[in-house]
Amino acid sequence: MNSHKIHILISVLVSLVLAGWGNSVEMAKAAPALTVSEPNFAKFIPTRPGNFPGTSSSNGQEANLPWVDNEAALMTTSLITVTKTANPTSVPETGGNVTFTVTVKNDNIEAGTVTSLEDSVFGNLNNQGTCNLSTAILPLVGTYSCNFTKLLTGDFGGPNHQNTVTGTVTYPIAGNTTDTGSASVSFTNVAPNISVQVVNDANGDNTFTDSEQAPLSGGSVPVRVTITNLTAESLTITSIADDTYSVAGSDCASKVSTTLAGNGTVVCTFNAVIPAGDAYNKTNNVTVTVTDDEGQAVSKSDTTTITTLDILPDITVAVTRTPTSVPESGGNVTFTVSVTNNSAESLTLNALNVSGQGTCSVPQTLAPSPGGSYSCQFTKPVSGNFAGPSHQTSINATAIDNDGNLDQDSGSASVSFSNVESSISVTKSANKSSVAEPGENVTYTVEMVNTSSYDTVTLTSLTDDKFGNITSACTPTLPKTLTPNQKHTCQFTKQVTGNAGQTHTNKVTASGTDDDNIAVSKQSNGVSIDITDVSSSISVSVEANPNSVNENGGTVNITVRITNNSLADAVTINTLDETKNGVKSNLDGKGNCSIPKTINSGQQYVCTYSTTITGNAGQTKQVFVEAIGLDDDNNPVNDEGLKSITINDVLSSIDVTKTANSTSLPEPGGAVVFTVKVKNTSSADDVTVNSLNDSVYGNLAGKGTCVTGTNLSPNATYQCTFSGSFTGQQPGASQSSAVTAGVTDDDTNSFNKTSSNVLILITNVPSAIEVTKSASPSSVPEPGGTVNFTVKVKNTSPADVVNLKSLNDNVYGNLNGKGTCAVGGNIAVGGQYQCNFTANVSGVQGQSKTSTVTANVQDDDNENLSNFGSATVVIGEAIIYKVNLPILIKPGPALLSIHNDNTGGNVIFTVVGTGVSCTVPNNTTQFCGSFPPGTYNVKAQSPCGTATAQKTYDSGPQTTRIFCQ
Repeated sequence: MNSHKIHILISVLVSLVLAGWGNSVEMAKAAPALTVSEPNFAKFIPTRPGNFPGTSSSNGQEANLPWVDNEAALMTTSLITVTKTANPTSVPETGGNVTFTVTVKNDNIEAGTVTSLEDSVFGNLNNQGTCNLSTAILPLVGTYSCNFTKLLTGDFGGPNHQNTVTGTVTYPIAGNTTDTGSASVSFTNVAPNISVQVVNDANGDNTFTDSEQAPLSGGSVPVRVTITNLTAESLTITSIADDTYSVAGSDCASKVSTTLAGNGTVVCTFNAVIPAGDAYNKTNNVTVTVTDDEGQAVSKSDTTTITTLDILPDITVAVTRTPTSVPESGGNVTFTVSVTNNSAESLTLNALNVSGQGTCSVPQTLAPSPGGSYSCQFTKPVSGNFAGPSHQTSINATAIDNDGNLDQDSGSASVSFSNVESSISVTKSANKSSVAEPGENVTYTVEMVNTSSYDTVTLTSLTDDKFGNITSACTPTLPKTLTPNQKHTCQFTKQVTGNAGQTHTNKVTASGTDDDNIAVSKQSNGVSIDITDVSSSISVSVEANPNSVNENGGTVNITVRITNNSLADAVTINTLDETKNGVKSNLDGKGNCSIPKTINSGQQYVCTYSTTITGNAGQTKQVFVEAIGLDDDNNPVNDEGLKSITINDVLSSIDVTKTANSTSLPEPGGAVVFTVKVKNTSSADDVTVNSLNDSVYGNLAGKGTCVTGTNLSPNATYQCTFSGSFTGQQPGASQSSAVTAGVTDDDTNSFNKTSSNVLILITNVPSAIEVTKSASPSSVPEPGGTVNFTVKVKNTSPADVVNLKSLNDNVYGNLNGKGTCAVGGNIAVGGQYQCNFTANVSGVQGQSKTSTVTANVQDDDNENLSNFGSATVVIGEAIIYKVNLPILIKPGPALLSIHNDNTGGNVIFTVVGTGVSCTVPNNTTQFCGSFPPGTYNVKAQSPCGTATAQKTYDSGPQTTRIFCQ
């Protein structure tokens, strides 16, 4: 039995003794030598004395703990305590949240289940807040607690909120037991509180604000009052008063003595009558008083401001003129000024910027609107330009009212200017009258004169009918502004071209605008230049790429360049021939060369074609190209070009390669097949293979398929193979070898060539191990047991011996020295190492306990490797021992005590409890008292129940107590 369970049992027994079980009453207790493993406790209430049968090691066996050799009539009692608390214990009368905590304490030693929590106000508490039924509570010390929150409202001075919870606990033996707990919450007073907002709509826009201006005086202004209850308690409006205006008979007066609901708002209006006159400004104060149901009063106020307009002066100035337009040279204009009073009061015109001109003067009186105005006239000359701005005359006037308020206004009138037409003249001349074909530069002079009578002219462009826009070419360049009769001269040079006999004639046009931004232009006279005849010629050049070829011949790209050297005429090439080795051939269609081809004066024609050049070393070959044609005057032209090409000597060459069928061998090595190739890379000469020597395997003649004396023409290849051995090596060893071939060409030149090196590597063969772990048994009962583990390490390497360096288990640690396990030994290829060790495996039923062993080894190449194996042990069903204990339940008050007087005398029946009746059926004529020894049926009755006892009392000391339920 677990120690904590023994402590509980002892605690219960001690509690019963302290509760009134005297030392003369013996009680059930555990056997002194009881040994069990995790016993299951079962109910056992003995009806007669019994003997303790002991325990059994088999699963599921029971053991009964007996009562001692006496009898006792025992009535069990189930006790719970239910309490209920509130937090907070008081809330404002307008309401607040209260959290109730319910606690059920189990005073019984029997475990029970909370099956009901019923509240007198809130009903079934299951699933309210944290309360959930069907909750188990431990015996004696077990407590269940939960809480829920409710909104409570009430009235200060009224009854507190009271509610009671009834809790029920159900026991397997004692059945249902109930108890109650109550909580009380009081309500605190909430003082009345309101807010007041006062606004008006003096301007009549149906929008109320704190301050507004009325357009007229002597009228009514609506005032709106908003009263808001800032508490949840209903209030009574006892008064609404304004310190300036009367609210009698208004909507606001009707709200007095009405109820303002909790958190509610009341809106009312009244009219404020403002006096006649302007510049009115008044702030009025509205006070609202309310009371609550306890008679507490509070007043709050707010203000609003009403103003009226001040009438200000307002004038308008208008200006007219006659005539509305004059020529751009200028003229006289008459202006009429009118000043109009737009306000409802008389004004004084005290300032006019043309006062003293014509009929205009100040001060003048302006009658109220409508009709009040003042007019005057004055005449003055105006001048300007047609393209410029119109003439503007501005009139400024100032008026003042009797309050000293000023108003200013201005008016203006514009006079436009009509145009006077402008004109120019243009003259053109040249520095020569003829040029040789195809042309020469000619310098032209242009003279431009402003012939306008009034306007200035700005010349901005010059255009030639042959040369186009010459504005920037004719210097000094335009633009140029000319006053009337002023002239501008510029020059420009252009090439005049054409064929012999032609005449070139051109004119120039000058354009611009006058100072009225009106366009002006004029074309000059025409100037003619004659074209005279000039003779034609061509030249031919030849280029070669490359300039030389090897002795076996090659292809050369020939570039032909024909230049037209004529000053004027284009030429057409009709014949293009090549002469090589005394043979002439037509180049038309060769490469990109084609004829006929027309070449303009000063231009070139270029074409390229390919030709083959052959010869012996040291020779020079010449290529001639001739071009023949006509110019555009049918005059013949021709020329030829020459290019020399050199024949070069060429040396012989070979290429030697060596390859292996494998560049790596697994340890310890083996044979490799090598392939040797000799290629004649000469462009002309044959070569003969005289020798083949390997840097490792020596002369290859006669080895494998390799022989010497083979003749190779250009681009021919000789190939042979041989086998070489590379063995007895450790991983990482290598061998490098190359082949040298000796040859002689048909010019008796001898030379050697060596191939690139071939590298052969010895590679490592990886080692491997296999690790297994097994457990016997593979399952142990809860809480665990001893298990024998077997570890096997097998060398699965193809070559290397391995040395066992370590065995480590992730659960049991280093296995070296545990059981039969030891490290340091060698494991041959294909061999296996095996050892055993034991360990305890523990856990709870259903668990799987897995442990893994890792083996680390080193092979004979000093390479480290590892592997692991795992075993799993399942925790099975536990071996259970049952012990049946009597349920000892704390008794209530004793009803009746029956005991022997310890001397062998009478049996004494004594009433202990209050309100208990006692009868002895054997002697119905007498209630409890002293009787001789014998067998008695005793019955005790009380408000808490009925108990009986039957007992034969002899002379021995014995006691029986009957307890109340």
